Order: sequence, then C-alpha cells, then structure tokens
Amino acid sequence: MERPASLDALRDYFAGRSDDLLHRVLRDGVLVRDADSGRRAEFELNVRTKYLDFLPTLLRYRQLVLRDA
Repeated sequence: MERPASLDALRDYFAGRSDDLLHRVLRDGVLVRDADSGRRAEFELNVRTKYLDFLPTLLRYRQLVLRDA
C-alpha cells in the first residue's frame, strides 16, 4: 500500500487548484492518517472558507452556462 501523503505535500499539490476541487476532495475523500489534527483542522477550515466565499460566484456561473446550453 502506498504511504499517505503528508499535509504539506497535499497543500503543495493542490496549490493553485480550484476551490471547488479542494472542497470535493475534502467532502469525498477518506482520511487515512491524522498525525497533526490541529494542522489538518486549520487546513480544512481554510479550504472550506475559501470555497464558501467562492460558492455564490460558482453557482451563478453554472446557472449561466446551463441556461445557454
């Protein structure tokens, strides 16, 4: 079995990715290891805060795209 990625490795990998993608990873992913729950909680809070800030724009965008489809 492959070794779980560290929080730093995940943060670096997902840097610059969309807030929607990060939200989906946290929502649908499975926590395999929790070596530092404080840092994980801070990371998740940051991701979810950014996603919720962006959500109205994302929903409006999707509404416009679907309307024109």
